Amino acid sequence: MGYVFWSAGTLLASIIPSFILAARLSGILIGIIPFTLLIILISSYLIHTSSTPISALEGRSSSLIEQILSSIRIAQTFSMEPHLVSKLDSRFLSKLEKLGKPRALARAFEQAGVYFSLFLTFSLGFWASGIEVVAGVEVGYAMTVSMEDNRGYVVGG
Repeated sequence: MGYVFWSAGTLLASIIPSFILAARLSGILIGIIPFTLLIILISSYLIHTSSTPISALEGRSSSLIEQILSSIRIAQTFSMEPHLVSKLDSRFLSKLEKLGKPRALARAFEQAGVYFSLFLTFSLGFWASGIEVVAGVEVGYAMTVSMEDNRGYVVGG
C-alpha cells in the first residue's frame, strides 16, 4: 500500500508544477492516465478470470500429493507409484497445463499494455514538447518528462 501512496504522491507532486509551467503539454500527458487505467483494469480482469480455476485445481492436486506423501509406505508396499503418478498427471497436471496458457496470455497482455503505455507517454511527451517549444515555451519547461528510479512511473510536465 505504501508503494501506491508513493506513486500517487510522485504523480501529484509532478502534476502541480507542470500545469503552472506548461499547462497544454501537461493536459496532453494527463490524457494518457485513463487509457493506462483501462489497460490495467482489462488485464486484471483477464488474470482474475484465468486464475480462479487454476487455484481450485492446484488446491485439489496439493491435497492429493499431501495424502500420497503422508502414506508413502503403503504406496511403496503395494507398488502403487505408477498408478498414483498417472492419476496425478491425468486428473491435475495436464489440466493445469491447459489452464495455464490463458493465464500466461493475460500476463503477457498486462506487460505489453504497461510498456505500451509507458512508451506512448514518452513519445507523446517528446512530440508535444516539440510543438510547445516551437510555440514559444522554454525547452526546460517543456521537457520535464522523466522516469523515477527506473520503476516505470512517468512524471509529466
